[in-house]
Amino acid sequence: MSAPARVCPACGSRQWKTFLEITTGRSLGSDQRIVPWGLQKLICARCGVACNHGRFSAQELELLYGRDYQLNTCGEDHLFFTPQGPVPRSQVYLEWIEPFLPRDLESLLEVGCGQGNLLSRLARARPHARARGLEGSRRACEMARARGLDVKQGLILSADDRLPASQAIVSVGVLEHMEEPGLLAGAVRRALTPEGRAIFCLPVQDHPGYDLFFSDHVWHLTMNQWRAALAGWGLEVIHAESDHPINQGFGLFVCRKAEPRHAAPGPDQGRLVTRNRDHWLAVFKRVDGLLAGLDDASLAVFGAGEVFSLFMAYTRLGEARVLACLDEDSSKHGSHKHGVPIVGLDRLKRGDVQAVLLAVNPKYHRMLAEKLAPFGLPILSYAEEV
Repeated sequence: MSAPARVCPACGSRQWKTFLEITTGRSLGSDQRIVPWGLQKLICARCGVACNHGRFSAQELELLYGRDYQLNTCGEDHLFFTPQGPVPRSQVYLEWIEPFLPRDLESLLEVGCGQGNLLSRLARARPHARARGLEGSRRACEMARARGLDVKQGLILSADDRLPASQAIVSVGVLEHMEEPGLLAGAVRRALTPEGRAIFCLPVQDHPGYDLFFSDHVWHLTMNQWRAALAGWGLEVIHAESDHPINQGFGLFVCRKAEPRHAAPGPDQGRLVTRNRDHWLAVFKRVDGLLAGLDDASLAVFGAGEVFSLFMAYTRLGEARVLACLDEDSSKHGSHKHGVPIVGLDRLKRGDVQAVLLAVNPKYHRMLAEKLAPFGLPILSYAEEV
């Protein structure tokens, strides 16, 4: 990664300050791979947009996304667990996006379609539209094509790159990965038909979240900052929302083609990303404190998702003796996460685990502590109250 020479996408400033430095020698990608380098983030001195300190080269992007990227290449859709039961992430996005698609849709493009979970649902929802996809990962492209989807492998890396003309262009979680997100936004604008709609789903800092700690998320913006950036790229936001009851931490932006215009993101935007930084640094410190008194104890971790990955990357858990990840989803049993086997609760009956660390959303900690109580083990919770 080279030294930064960035222009803030929201306000146009070139003034940056150091915002976050982690020197564990590990950092986390959004696909939950732990990579052997530290994490450095900057913040715009004018409006509070946060970004990576360094820039990925085109060759590094190819290695990161074209060859090695693992998100949306696992063969299974992520599940949101709700009171009504598990809901696939692609179904959540379909229900969020579909009402904003043009009525008489004839052409649809998803940029960053992964293995095609959402694209296949969009194609079924609008069977008369030609549905196509663009994806950087070769493996994901192969998986999408095996499902009969029309998907091309590629990345938007220059102003000369083009997208096929489309009435609707959908992109979920892509712009924040791009060194120059305006290149993709420009390609989307050129490809939109006059009455077309571009729909972006993007992580936003308005809700507490941890995407700031993903090394491959180049940009971290609030709802207002994304509005300003999209307007500057000639995509007028005609509808935006971020209070989805299940998919928290993401914003939906429905755009139409317009003339590029400057739109100030509003004052005091940096407090939101600062809040998220400070919250998770405090969590990591709390976890380190829990682990500090255990010496060389053998641990199990309840949870095999992103919180576990965060702890492995940014706390002492990365050096601890973790014997197992506990998960009640039997479909995961027998697989591994960061080299740790994923197993059921019965694993605790062997008697070689000395404590259990909870690595899930803190709203579940009290319930899990009660469920684990019969095993008689110390329960380590990073929640302030359990």
